[in-house]
Amino acid sequence: MLRLLLSVAISGNVMRSLPSISVTFRRVFILYKNSFIDVLPFVLLVLMIQVSFSKLLPVNETTETAYIFLHVVLKSLITSFFFCCVIYAIFLKHYQQNLKYGELISKGLTRVIPMIFSGIILISPLILMMGMFMIISVIIVPDSNNASMTSKIIFLIMQLIISVATFFYVLIVFVYCYLSGVLIVCKNSTAWIGIKQSWRLVSDNWWYVFSRMLSLLVIIIIPSILLYHFLVQQTADGIITVFTFSLGPCLMVILHEILESTAIADKDMSIVRLPEK
Repeated sequence: MLRLLLSVAISGNVMRSLPSISVTFRRVFILYKNSFIDVLPFVLLVLMIQVSFSKLLPVNETTETAYIFLHVVLKSLITSFFFCCVIYAIFLKHYQQNLKYGELISKGLTRVIPMIFSGIILISPLILMMGMFMIISVIIVPDSNNASMTSKIIFLIMQLIISVATFFYVLIVFVYCYLSGVLIVCKNSTAWIGIKQSWRLVSDNWWYVFSRMLSLLVIIIIPSILLYHFLVQQTADGIITVFTFSLGPCLMVILHEILESTAIADKDMSIVRLPEK
């Protein structure tokens, strides 16, 4: 009984050790302020490349599918590369290590492929789900103009099911894998190991991570709405990119530190034994 009470008390202490939202975001914004100038060159490069990209490779309603695919792939590569550079710079700044831009670029080049591969792993179930939906829809409703009412109702029900499943998949999995970027880039984990480790760290703290992610989304969206109301879209896009690009990585680094230290504390407490009489 004494052992059980000890384990419950230890568990309660570990749970209470998790910082509140206000404490978490105070740490996030301190890190954001301290690292803003260091990551600004990368953020400005992202902005310049995105603007140039939109002008050189525009996409509209008449654009061919292959061209759109190429556009998405190139943009994903560029964004992922700069994300790797930025999150590694923030990670080093947080742990008070020296920043060398050559090292940051090298890290971005070596970790961009694992980052993209992790994204492919995460979206592959969605692609499979969509593919199956398209195949089944062709079988059920081969001709939408001549389809029966029953076939159309079945098709609409399937659309609803797929939409709901997609929403919950993205919501749940994205939260579980939110820390994978820190692990893949800063800890040199493979794509799969980074996803597994992130899942393990978040597994007992899903609502904790989700509430912080949602709060960050609100913090970004409210000023963005005001900017889009008073400024033209391109100017608003530029301001939002410059001032919010590093906020997500800052939150990831802080949450990783919190949950990793909590996991270590849980592990240490689990091996505590009462002295033998």
